[in-house]
Amino acid sequence: MKYLLNLEHEDGKAKAKFFLEMGFDIDSLTAALLQHAASHEAVKTEETDFGIKYRVEGELPTPTGRTPMVLSAWMVRVDEDFPRLVSAYPQKSKRS
Repeated sequence: MKYLLNLEHEDGKAKAKFFLEMGFDIDSLTAALLQHAASHEAVKTEETDFGIKYRVEGELPTPTGRTPMVLSAWMVRVDEDFPRLVSAYPQKSKRS
């Protein structure tokens, strides 16, 4: 999860910029993503050799008061009975 706030992480720096601009620190981001997963249904599941992956999409309340659309990816690994966060990133808002 820490890579989501690491501006120097090769794969996570764009995500870090987004989440930091939304006012998150590690504790508030952890709580928000757990709430995000609890508040929205998985829109896609995929069984892999490593376990079952879940994709959750929806608004994410932020410390700045904004509610961007975010995708969070979770996995329940083989021989485990709890989900682990794999990644999270902003989605483009759908326009009507």
